[in-house]
Amino acid sequence: MVAMLFDGYNIVTWMVVLKLGSTGLLVSWLMNYADNIVKVYSTSMAMLLTMILSIVLFNFKPTLQLFLGIIVCIMSVHMYFAPPNMLVDLPVPVMAVPNDVVEVSIDGKTDI
Repeated sequence: MVAMLFDGYNIVTWMVVLKLGSTGLLVSWLMNYADNIVKVYSTSMAMLLTMILSIVLFNFKPTLQLFLGIIVCIMSVHMYFAPPNMLVDLPVPVMAVPNDVVEVSIDGKTDI
C-alpha cells in the first residue's frame, strides 16, 4: 500500500515536497513571532529573490511591471520598518512654563 502511494515520485517531486514542507514550517514560525504584515512583506521580498534567481539560473527577462512592483514593495518595507522621525519632520516638543511656577535653585534659595 505504501509503495503505491509513492509510485512515480522522482527527485523533482521530492524537492517540491521538501520545498513546500519547509515553506509551511517557516511561515508557521514567522507567524509565531511576528504579525501578518511582516508575513506579507516577507512574501514580497521572496518575489525579489525569485526574480534574481530566475535571471541568473533561467535567463529570465523581467518586465517593467515586475520592476515597478518590486520597487514599490521595497519602498513599502523601508517605510514600515523605518523610525518615524526618518520619514517626516516631527516638531520638537516644547513645554510651556506656567506663570505661577516658582523656580527653586538647588541650594534651596529662591530668586524672589
